Formats: sequence, C-alpha cells, structure tokens
Amino acid sequence: EGGHGGPLKEIIDIATSQRIPLHPVSRVELDRLADSVEHRGVLAWAEPTTEPTLDELIALAKSSGEPPLLVALDEVKDPQNVGAIIRTADAAGAHGIVTTTHRTAPAEGTGVERASAGAAEYVPVSRVVNLRDALERGREAGLWVVGADMDGDRDYTQADLKGPVILVMGEEGKGIRPLTRKTCDLIVRIP
Repeated sequence: EGGHGGPLKEIIDIATSQRIPLHPVSRVELDRLADSVEHRGVLAWAEPTTEPTLDELIALAKSSGEPPLLVALDEVKDPQNVGAIIRTADAAGAHGIVTTTHRTAPAEGTGVERASAGAAEYVPVSRVVNLRDALERGREAGLWVVGADMDGDRDYTQADLKGPVILVMGEEGKGIRPLTRKTCDLIVRIP
C-alpha cells in the first residue's frame, strides 16, 4: 500500500529478480502479521535453518580453508548483546557460534536478529548442553580455547590469535564462569 520508492522499491526489485514471491497487503494486514514488531513496511518469511551439531560446526570451520574461528557464549543473557556478538563475529570472519541450551539468550528471535543486523541468518549456531565439555571437544579437535575477560593475562592485541580458536565471551557484568575459565588455554582482555 502506498508509494514504492527508495528502499522499498529496491527490495521489490531484488525480490522480483530472484523470483521471490511478493504478496502486497494493506497496512492493517501487515500490522496484524507483524504481531507488534516494527516492520517498516516489509515482512519476509524464510524456512527455519537447521542447527549444526558441535562436531558439524567444527568440521564446517575446518573445511573453510582458513584457521577455524568459533565464538562461545558463556551465559550471555541479553538478546541485544547476543545479536551484537553475532554481528561482530560475522564481520570478523567467525565460522560459527557455540552457545548453551540454557542460561544463555537464544541466538534467534526478534531482539537478537535485529541487533545482529541480519548476521544471525548467516552465522551458524550450535547449542550444547555443557559448554565446558564443548570447549574440551574443540580443544581435542585442535582449537585453542581463549577466554575474553576484563582480568585477562594480556590485551587481546598482544596475543597470537591467528590459529584455530574458540573465543569465549562471558556474561554481562560477571564475565566467564570460574569453571569455564579453567578450561581456557589463555585469557585476554578486550578494553
């Protein structure tokens, strides 16, 4: 409904060129379909992505032709922070995110997807029951486990992080849990 100029026209042109079906609806119908989410005039539906197992995520990272880089979330609870971490991980070339099935904000949902600026659609996420066990499995697969903590041994710019790495990010205000910290090969500070 209304004008189709600017960004909306660009979306329509891209969808048309990619043969993505378009279904124009009224503003009232769009508001109903969006279910109180701010939609800015467009909604899209996509098939749910399949979630890789940890072993699949590690194999995917190793097959990239680059040193594997995974980011593990240790009880990061704020969906906005999870989204920002996913966005930053994507920009840094990370091959995936490892998170737990409990006590961490899910890596999907409106807040996470909006904060990730779309990166949540491209960065695979593997959920595990026990993060410490997952970090040990990563180590067995040849990855270094590096924790990011305010009390880290050295500034991250002074650490050699070029090899295969799992970077562990801790909970807001609390950081990495003590048992998770013990699993890390190195602790770095991010100012």
